[in-house]
Amino acid sequence: MNKNKYVIVGESDSRRVQLFKDAVVERGEDEPRVVSFLDLISGTKRLESVIESGDVVRIESPGKDFEVERALLRLGIQSGSLTHQELESLCFDRGLILPQSQWYRGWCSVLGTISEQLRKSRPHILMNSPEEIAILFDKQKCQEMLVSQGVRMPAALGVASDFDNLLELMNEHNCKRVFLKPAHGSSASGIVAYEFSGDKHKAISTVELVDSDGRLKLYNSRKVRSYSSYEQVKTLVDALCAHNVFVQKWYPKANIGGKVFDLRVVVVNGKSRHVVVRESKTPFTNLHLLNARGQLSVVQDALGADRCAAVLATAEKAAHVFPNCLYVGVDVLISSDFRNHAVAEVNAFGDLLPGVLCDGISTYAAELNAVNDFGAKLSGAIYV
Repeated sequence: MNKNKYVIVGESDSRRVQLFKDAVVERGEDEPRVVSFLDLISGTKRLESVIESGDVVRIESPGKDFEVERALLRLGIQSGSLTHQELESLCFDRGLILPQSQWYRGWCSVLGTISEQLRKSRPHILMNSPEEIAILFDKQKCQEMLVSQGVRMPAALGVASDFDNLLELMNEHNCKRVFLKPAHGSSASGIVAYEFSGDKHKAISTVELVDSDGRLKLYNSRKVRSYSSYEQVKTLVDALCAHNVFVQKWYPKANIGGKVFDLRVVVVNGKSRHVVVRESKTPFTNLHLLNARGQLSVVQDALGADRCAAVLATAEKAAHVFPNCLYVGVDVLISSDFRNHAVAEVNAFGDLLPGVLCDGISTYAAELNAVNDFGAKLSGAIYV
């Protein structure tokens, strides 16, 4: 086995970075060098001064590091944003939802810096493309690309500007149940499952509304809340729409044992590998919300061999839309009658599945096994 040397763009104290470093060292390869986002943003380090010929470069999630988040918000400042002065006085407040469109502009700026510095670096293998990561963090653009390539997804209603506009979109599409997703959010941040019938409204969300000295603040929470009054729902949706909310038709999920579920499929170098069943008593199946992992064998029995194969093929089709990413996590919804399925999202950093093995190896080990073949296959796109 030829040994590779790795460079990670990320934060050294990140769990993701540490797990990947551990996977590399377990193979008997040198511990990866880490270049922090803060160093890139400040100009303290440049990738062309770090990357050696033949290195493998991995861009990791910026995670929830407060200083990184604040630095990204600084880069994303424009009219109507949090100002430099406001950001300097900003203190860590666990769960507080900060301006996500501003964060995304900053994130795209950093990804652009990474791309520029990679072009000036020695020949290397890039595990995931900055340009494609940027698209994967834009739910509307991502859906448009996937659907254009024939990937089945829940119908998109567009971006809602406020609650009244949301109702207009729903009436226009003759739709009574939707999911609202901040276009640049992740990990169920700011997500809402909303439905109405006549004058009855119901919104289920991970968001907690807090009145702080007359100012409304939104907090992400592991506790899923239900809002049932018109006033509460309107307040919630209006506040979230300031974060560029993307609306999808509600796709009724399959149910086993009184819990709905979906599947996280990690596709590595074009091949569906690790699959996790995420089950919940609420509409949201994200595992960090204290939901359980279901039994894959039970789902496989319920679907049957042909439909299981079709699900994996769909995940691979979705991953193919992003050919310059070695790995992606694809969230697949199974219909309530088990006859159909659709892709909910594709995640740039969807490979964090500790303890989940396929063919006896982890997601990170699978990526390490595939990286050289990936580099050879797409040498024109990822060797620079």
